[in-house]
Amino acid sequence: MPVIEAIANALPRDVYGTATTYPTDTWLTVRGTIQVEKQQKKNMAVVNVTTAKTVPKPDRPYICPCK
Repeated sequence: MPVIEAIANALPRDVYGTATTYPTDTWLTVRGTIQVEKQQKKNMAVVNVTTAKTVPKPDRPYICPCK
């Protein structure tokens, strides 16, 4: 999954390959590596996930200076 903005504010842009399907609004802790790969003839930052586990929604799900 390519990342837009900082990792703390990561937004999925596109998803390629095979992936486990999770219900909408599922929160995950993901481990893996970010690397550049060719996707549809473009260099893209891709997260190669090694582990993913479901976790409860955090009390403060988004990091921002606002209250």
